Amino acid sequence: MEINYEIMVKIMGKIRGKTNSKKSMKASRHPWALPLMLAAALTVFCAAPSTALAEGKAELAESQSQTRRSQTSQGQTSQGKGSIELGNPAAAEDGAENLHAPVVAVIDTGIDEDNPLIDYNRIFQAKSYVQGETSCDDKIGHGTAVAGIIQKYAPHAFIAPLMYFTAYPSGVPRNGGVAAICKAIYDAVDSYKCKIINISSGIIYESDELKAAIDYAETKNVIVISAVGNDNNTAADRVYYPAAYDTVIGVGAINSKKEIADFSQRNKSVMTVMYGVNIKVPGIKNGNRRVTVSGTSYAAAALCGIAAGIAEEYPDITPAQFRNLIKLSSRDLGEPGYDIAYGYGLPDIKMLKINLRLLAEAMANNPAQTED
Repeated sequence: MEINYEIMVKIMGKIRGKTNSKKSMKASRHPWALPLMLAAALTVFCAAPSTALAEGKAELAESQSQTRRSQTSQGQTSQGKGSIELGNPAAAEDGAENLHAPVVAVIDTGIDEDNPLIDYNRIFQAKSYVQGETSCDDKIGHGTAVAGIIQKYAPHAFIAPLMYFTAYPSGVPRNGGVAAICKAIYDAVDSYKCKIINISSGIIYESDELKAAIDYAETKNVIVISAVGNDNNTAADRVYYPAAYDTVIGVGAINSKKEIADFSQRNKSVMTVMYGVNIKVPGIKNGNRRVTVSGTSYAAAALCGIAAGIAEEYPDITPAQFRNLIKLSSRDLGEPGYDIAYGYGLPDIKMLKINLRLLAEAMANNPAQTED
């Protein structure tokens, strides 16, 4: 096959500040949080979510504590059914699929500890970053849903459930805030050796601590994918971080007709879209049957699954290369070219495979040019 080096230059080229730049969006720096009772959050969560967090209006509250990588030891580990020892994928079932199987961090609400719809042979030991909470059993359902979607797209991938958000028995949310998310990012990179980080949540103001953690993941060749938010109907101008950071792949949601979801944010944080309306996911109630949910969280989870499948075959792919692959391998939707609703469009699996093959050949023939 003849290599299209024009495409490869775009995929592998030095793109910092060039091919992946997003406009700087200065959102309000005032912390904003509106916690809901769990029942109310679940009602919104299972219908048309109003935020990218736990699909209720429970945005992250900025923590006043300083976040450093040395603080990650404050997290509490929790062992679920059949889950794998921290950082030890070899403890999983034997098989060739484990050779390059990537680890995906799900920084979320924990994971249901006994659910027949989850493959626990591919789940790492969970860890809590909520002060005083040792159990990572998912009391909200969001993290379990995200993990279920990733396993559907990438059944060989390992998942590390890192819990920063949970609820009291009364239903009142318990939020570890930005500090907890940052600790989880550092642990995902350093302790769990993740290749991909899923953050289906966000804050509406920039945070130096969060930006530093995101930048650290980039330097370690870790792909970060985040939901862009679900407030378009009520707060169309709202921009969420980390999705808005240049090195993060912000994902919007479309329906089965490939139309942008009415709740999906429309701004420069959107790089691509995935299906995120009326998605069947593992539930944590009603006998653990599947439930139907909608939100950009689930669209982001789907892209994480695709990323995991790619990383399994091409474990050395860099975040910059993956971002450019998404740009060059997506089916244009909406206005011609990039637009703030659909980003670069819906990733086309056939085109992704073609461009991945070209990338692999270019990397083999020109290894010195693969640095981003």
